[in-house]
Order: sequence, then C-alpha cells, then structure tokens
Amino acid sequence: SESDVEKINLLKIKFIDNLKRYHYSSLSNFEGIDISIASSLLPTIDGFDMKFDSSASDGIRVIWAFTMALLQVSIEKNGNHPTVIIFDEPAQQSIVPEDMKNFIESAIELKNPFQIITAITLNSQELNEIIDELDSSNYHKISIDGKAFKLL
Repeated sequence: SESDVEKINLLKIKFIDNLKRYHYSSLSNFEGIDISIASSLLPTIDGFDMKFDSSASDGIRVIWAFTMALLQVSIEKNGNHPTVIIFDEPAQQSIVPEDMKNFIESAIELKNPFQIITAITLNSQELNEIIDELDSSNYHKISIDGKAFKLL
C-alpha cells in the first residue's frame, strides 16, 4: 500500500542516519543503499547484502542501524513492533567507544515505551565511563561479578 511504501522509505532514511551516526565506514557514499519492498526488505548496496560486504565492525554497525531503524519507524508510524530488542555484546569486533556511546545514546533518545536489553562485557575503562556518565533514570544496570553461570 502507499502507507507501506512510506514506511519503507522512512526505514531507509532512519537506517542511513543511524549508519552515519555509528560511523559506518565501509562506504564513502550512501546513495547506493536500498531497502526494497519487492524483495527481502533487508538493506543492500548496489544490489549486494550490506552485512556480508562490510568489515566485521561495520557488520555490527549495520545490525545496530537496521534494528534501531525498525523500532524508530514503528514508533513514528504507530507500527506493530513488539518494542523489545535484545543486543548480545554490541561492543564486539573492536567497536570504538565513541560509536558505542552513539549507539547507547540513540537508544536513550527513544521516548516511547520500549525495552532494549543489552548484555555488555565492561572490560574497558572507556566503556565503563560511558555507562557511568549516563543519567541513571534512563536505564537499569545489572552488574554480574565473576561468572554469570556458576556451579551450585
């Protein structure tokens, strides 16, 4: 429908905005990015799957950008997103702390009721500082000392 096309166009805009915010660097030009309503609805660049044609760290940025864009569009267009996202170790693949901070801030900026569950190994001082500098009213931190799974 016309409404579906409008949502897909907004998804593309949000996705590209997120890629830029998270410093996706496998492309110098974002004009070839497409999200086709006629195919898989997954992002492509000049017809090729973006996730598989990116560096490892940029592959993570594609996942962040697309997953967040789905939620952003659903919030803006009153979609039917379940409003729950789970990220397991989003700082993997040597993501630089500034990009992780941008990712976390983009989640905090969403003001509608939703839940983003993120499991992060806080093994760098910079990442700890990023989390500690956040307004604690915007998140709930559960720290697990030692191993998460232990023998009884």
